[in-house]
Amino acid sequence: MLSGKNSPKDPKDKDKKTVKVPYHHKPADMSIDAWQKALRRQFAETQNFTVKNIGSHPVFSDFEVHNPQSGNTYKVAVRSEEIGLNFCTCPDFKINTLGTCKHLEYTISNLKGINANKALFKTGYQRPYSSVTLRYGEERKVVLRTGTEHAKEITQLSQGYFDKDGVLLPDAYDRFEEFLKSALQIDPDFHCYPDATEYIVEVRENHNRQNILAGKYPLGIEDKVFDKLLRTRLFPYQKEGILFAVRTGRSIIADDMGLGKTVQAIGAAYNRKIKKLSIILLSKILGVKEIFRGF
Repeated sequence: MLSGKNSPKDPKDKDKKTVKVPYHHKPADMSIDAWQKALRRQFAETQNFTVKNIGSHPVFSDFEVHNPQSGNTYKVAVRSEEIGLNFCTCPDFKINTLGTCKHLEYTISNLKGINANKALFKTGYQRPYSSVTLRYGEERKVVLRTGTEHAKEITQLSQGYFDKDGVLLPDAYDRFEEFLKSALQIDPDFHCYPDATEYIVEVRENHNRQNILAGKYPLGIEDKVFDKLLRTRLFPYQKEGILFAVRTGRSIIADDMGLGKTVQAIGAAYNRKIKKLSIILLSKILGVKEIFRGF
């Protein structure tokens, strides 16, 4: 188990001045992503996490990272030294689109501080089994990593599903089960990581919503279907809001007060055929049922 502050750096680096990245403003010479990654790396240096290897490889493995201050424990998967292929279950990692977080930065920094691991980082780790994983960043991508066993068969199977860089093709999301079933027949140890599966399902649900909207509203906001959707006349921007909310699946309608956010939400709910709704509003606002009946 690794614990305490990050392991000391190479003695050659002692004389190098560490430049702190400001927290409240972005340096002019850094991109926003570079600044945010540097902040997480810098914050990780001050932490006192404990790290437990729960896998079989000393570096490229799964780890449990515990924060004694908050009491939270997260699972970290170190798959590569390259940012984007690693994973953490913390909320920050899921939404920041950076491909890293303080838990990953802390874990990797500690692993690099162990002399025996330096050669492993340099050579990398080629797993015997092939796997489908999720590459994180501003745009998430499903990627195939070919292992040492059955490499020829998996590579041949991947044609038509993945491009030359191993990225899942846009039209292959809806038929991914075909690939996975065949891959498991070739190699029963073939892995498809949960985060990749969740993202594939998310993309497919988005495709389904797009297809439903295209069939129901082929003319967009000009379609006559809107005339029968609710018992009220919708303005063009309200129609756009309804289509946007249905298309994205999750959205915030942030129009100014009085512009009809409620009617847009009701229109989106009708389009999604939602049977149960959770409505959160101020206690002084009454007559919700009456509002719905009015539309």
